[in-house]
Order: sequence, then structure tokens, then C-alpha cells
Amino acid sequence: MKDLADNLTMDVIGKIIMNVQLSSQTHNNPLVNGLRSQFKWLTFGADINPFARYNPPRPIVHWYNSRRMNSYINRVIDSRFSELNIREGNMKRASTSIVDLVVTSYLSDRSSNSFAYMDPTFKRFTMNQIKLFLFSGHETTSSTFCYIFYVLATKPDVLKRIRLEHNSVFGLDPQEALDLIRADLYLLIQLPYTLAVIKEVLRLYPAVSRTRIGEPGFDVIDYAGRHFPTRNFLVWDIGKAIHRDPAY
Repeated sequence: MKDLADNLTMDVIGKIIMNVQLSSQTHNNPLVNGLRSQFKWLTFGADINPFARYNPPRPIVHWYNSRRMNSYINRVIDSRFSELNIREGNMKRASTSIVDLVVTSYLSDRSSNSFAYMDPTFKRFTMNQIKLFLFSGHETTSSTFCYIFYVLATKPDVLKRIRLEHNSVFGLDPQEALDLIRADLYLLIQLPYTLAVIKEVLRLYPAVSRTRIGEPGFDVIDYAGRHFPTRNFLVWDIGKAIHRDPAY
């Protein structure tokens, strides 16, 4: 289930960011494969096993994966830059994807709308930001998808109410529902129960937690009123525990 959700999320993010079909649900994609391989080879320097911490092939694998990802993203940026920079007025053909918004902003900020190529430093920054979008967005979203399906599979009463709500808004034909959403995106905000289920899943199964460096004068206070200084400590904010605590 997690792999299917990952593929779906990658395709959605690819469309939003670059306006391209990654098709990772049906085919191998070099950008997606490179990003996933990069995850497996990451280390945070805290591995107990020295062979895992100081793995000689890691820099080579990271270089290879970065090369695959950068090559794919570079082609997308060059394609959009060329199309939006050919003739005056072509910026009207820009989509609402992040790449198009970046390119049109870049062109409008320059003194002339005719350039042979994009500034290499700006392009490198854009490529890094696109990889960051893919990295930070896909894991949390796909995990939430899995938790939503888990809740629907274990709570048939919730699933029944969601189906009734969707049928009342979109009808019984899935293809017709797709056409209706394309014609009127505001239909998506007419699903209060669905939205409530999503929010409740995020409360019960938050996809991320946070850590913060402790500071002088900032204490954690327990129910008995005891103070625990955080200076020189890493404070881990565990959302799952807080969200399930009746005190909150």
C-alpha cells in the first residue's frame, strides 16, 4: 500500500511542480528512482555500525543519483524556458505549475525577455528547490493516504458516510465525478464530513514530528509543576502523543 501511495503522490507532485506526467504508477521514472535510491543511502552520522556510517560507495551512489535527477529536471526547465522565451507574449501560455511560475518571474525581472539560456546559478537553485519539494512533500502525503485507507477499512460506518456524501455531491458515476470536478473545483469544498475525516486522521496519525534545540530559560513543566531545563538538550515534540492526550 505504501509503495502505491508513494507513486500516486509523486505523480501528483510532479504535475503540480513541473506540469509533467512522471507516470511512476505505471513505469519506472529516472527522477523518482533516483530520489528513492538517495533516501536509502542517506545517513545522519548517528549509525552505530561504522560500516553503515562510513560506507565508501555512498558518495558514488549519491553522485549518480544526483546526476540522474538533475538531468531530468534540467530538461524540464530548459523546455519550459525555451517555450516561454521564444517570442513576446508567450508568457500567456504559462501554466500554473511552479516551474512555469519561476520561469515567468525570472523573465519578467530581467531587462529583456530574450535570453539564450537561464543563468546557471539561478537554474541550480531552482533544481534544488524542485528536489526539496519532491523530498519533503511525497513521504508525509503518502503516509497520510495509508492512514486514511486504514481508518476507512477498519471503520465501515465512516466509509459508509463518506460514500453517501460523495454520491450526493458527485453522483454515482466515477467518470462523471471527474468531469464535474474539472468543471467546478469548488465542489471539493462541499465535502464537510470528508474534510473532518482527513483532519481527524491527521490528528490521530500525524505524519511528522519535530525536534528543537533547547534554550536557556525554556523549561518543560510536567503535571506536578516540576521544571526540566532544555538547555543543551534536543527537545522532541511528539505530535501523536500530544494529540491523543485528553488534556489537549
